Amino acid sequence: MTKWKTIEELRTIFIKKYINSDLQSELEKACSEEYELRRDYNGRQILELLQNVDDACDEKAKQKEVVVIFSFKNNILEVGNTGTTFSDESIERLCLGRASEKSSKNIGNKGTGFRSLLNDAEWIEIHSKTRGLKFSEEFTQRLFNSYCDCKSKEYSQLIDEQRKNWKKDYNFCFPIMNCPENINCDCKGFDTLIRVKIKDENEKKETSIKKQLEQPFYTSLLFLPNITKIVIETHPNIKEYSKISESNKVLIEEKIGKQSSSIKEYFLYKNIVSIGKKEAQLIVAIPHDDNYDFKSEKLYCYFPIRNFTT
Repeated sequence: MTKWKTIEELRTIFIKKYINSDLQSELEKACSEEYELRRDYNGRQILELLQNVDDACDEKAKQKEVVVIFSFKNNILEVGNTGTTFSDESIERLCLGRASEKSSKNIGNKGTGFRSLLNDAEWIEIHSKTRGLKFSEEFTQRLFNSYCDCKSKEYSQLIDEQRKNWKKDYNFCFPIMNCPENINCDCKGFDTLIRVKIKDENEKKETSIKKQLEQPFYTSLLFLPNITKIVIETHPNIKEYSKISESNKVLIEEKIGKQSSSIKEYFLYKNIVSIGKKEAQLIVAIPHDDNYDFKSEKLYCYFPIRNFTT
């Protein structure tokens, strides 16, 4: 049970933490942490969105087909899914970032990878159940400025002094994920819909959203136990990837537009590794094809490694 009832109340809880802190560098720490998470997870936005959907599946969702649909048109990325929703508790954890909602045994934190979207987003919207909320740099900066304006009723000397003493080469501000706005909820028939306005300059990047969607990330279905189908809608094509599992055998069915389907078969080998009190599940997928060219494959790491692309 959360202690807030509206998105505005949730945002106020975060702001009060910074303006009423007994610690001189409370906001500096939060600002730096969000920046570092954005940097560490950059280029993995699509994978992180899939991981978030899979992690959010409860026992009820696991009993039905979980479908994720990506649509990318006019620089708007939409990610809709059937089977998972955001509760008030999960929204709070998303804003906090490193507050784990996963099984007490499993490794992972809610919202950590989600922050990768901030690298290229003008705004991010989440529509789920009856909640609609929005995150944007523009709104957060405007809110922050009001606490640095000595003529404003919100003026905070503590915040203003931290701003003046800031020496790092990136902007000092409230964390964007701590400053949600309330918006009307419109799920468009999905259980949850995430909409992201991508900045124009993203298209020039090697890790652009468009290029990520062109990569064979659908093989992630092998390692995401709860998602059963991925659909990618980019003009003029529609691609569908479905997973059929039987014991340690997995079939990935690929359908592009009106073309006939192709099926790839894999063997999965799983092992549970204990790391302290936590557990990590290791999965290796091997194609069932004697003539498969492994030289064309890459090793993907779900945990970011600094100074290396992952």
